[in-house]
Amino acid sequence: IIIPRLIELCNKINYKLIIRVMMPMVMRGLQVPYNKVKFIALDCAREARLCNVKFGSCCDPITPEGKPVMRALDCYIYARDKNKEIEYINAFASLVWGEGVDFGTNHGIERVLHRAGLSWDEAKSYLQQPHIESQWRKITSDNREYIYSRGLWGVPCIKCDDLIVWGQDKLWKIEEYIINKNK
Repeated sequence: IIIPRLIELCNKINYKLIIRVMMPMVMRGLQVPYNKVKFIALDCAREARLCNVKFGSCCDPITPEGKPVMRALDCYIYARDKNKEIEYINAFASLVWGEGVDFGTNHGIERVLHRAGLSWDEAKSYLQQPHIESQWRKITSDNREYIYSRGLWGVPCIKCDDLIVWGQDKLWKIEEYIINKNK
C-alpha cells in the first residue's frame, strides 16, 4: 500500500528510494496470533481505502512451505541485478495484494515481471543460478538485524536521514520532516 506513495514522494523531492526486503514475520519465527493477522489485514484495507490503492483481491504468498515468498525473493535478486527492484516490488505488491495474482505459479511470476519491465524468459535461466538463495537470505538477515537494532520488528519501516518511523500511516511524518528540512 505504501510503495506507490513512497515512489511518488521520492520522485517529487528527487530522493533515492531504497527498499530493504524482509521475510514475513511468520517466516522469521515470530508468533502471529490470528487476531493480529486479522488486524493487519483490516488495517491494510483501511489504509488502502484512504489512499485509493487497490487492495483486498489478494493471493497471499505466505504459505506453510513458503515457496511463493522464496520465489519472490529469488526474483527480487534478478530485478535488483537489472536495476529494477523498485519497479519489481511495486508490481509484486499491486498484483499480488491488489489483483489476486498467484505468485506461486509461473504465470503469476511472469505477470509481475512483465509489469516491472522484466523478461520472464530471461529470468527463468537467471533464476537457475545456485547463488540466488544465499544472496537473498543474507540480505533479509542483514535487514532484519538492521531494524531490530533500531527497536523495530516489522514493515514498513521508513527512514529519512536519522528519522525512522514504522507503519504506512506514518508517512506524513517523513513528509513533514522533509518540508521542515528544506525550509
